[in-house]
Amino acid sequence: MGNVKVNILLLILFWGVGVSVTSGEEDGDNAEEVFQNFTESFYDCIKDENISYDALHTGLKGYHYLRKSYKLKKKQYLTIVDFSIPSDRDRLFVIDVAKNQVVHRSLVAHGEESGDRIPTSFSNDHDSHKSSLGFYITGIVYTGKHKESVKLYGQEKSINDKAFFRGVVVHRAEYANRSYLDSNNVLGKSLGCPAVPFKDYDKLVEMIRDGSCLFIYAPDEDYLKASKIVNSKKGYSNFMEAYNS
Repeated sequence: MGNVKVNILLLILFWGVGVSVTSGEEDGDNAEEVFQNFTESFYDCIKDENISYDALHTGLKGYHYLRKSYKLKKKQYLTIVDFSIPSDRDRLFVIDVAKNQVVHRSLVAHGEESGDRIPTSFSNDHDSHKSSLGFYITGIVYTGKHKESVKLYGQEKSINDKAFFRGVVVHRAEYANRSYLDSNNVLGKSLGCPAVPFKDYDKLVEMIRDGSCLFIYAPDEDYLKASKIVNSKKGYSNFMEAYNS
């Protein structure tokens, strides 16, 4: 991971001369270019994890958009669920933003009505049994149907803001384990929750619980056009501010 940190610092130093992060269009363009170069350098170092570049780029941009929110209490970790990857491969990635590295990865199930190996249909509606895309902030751990589960609060109006009331949470499930996949040649599906394996579940929960950013990505044109977070330049300016501090 050393190379990506060096590259990031060089980029910031290069662009930092004469660049102040303001609301000006020119500074916004510079911030965007630095962010793009940062993401490319970061991706070069972690591409063996098999996360897609678009998921990483969009996830980091949204993380920085939310970074200054009082609700984002745990800024160390960004969790990306990459639904461009089929369900028989690892597609949940926890990134340590401070260290610029993936610190946890696993299988993750999607909603039963969202599609087969790769989900293509998403919903914010109750009882849709579909996954919802977009940015979330994690909540407390509570004990329910699936024992210890992590509450999720959708941050995107009309896209995932009903997640809490739908009961969409991070939880472990038998059908999300590698053994289920090996026996059935397909991973099981949830009622809309990002369900994960039993292995290392406690470790995952401790990292992401209580105010971290979680992003569920798919190359879905409707979502990418509708998301205010994805289409805002606020993430770029917040990124520059973070790395200039």
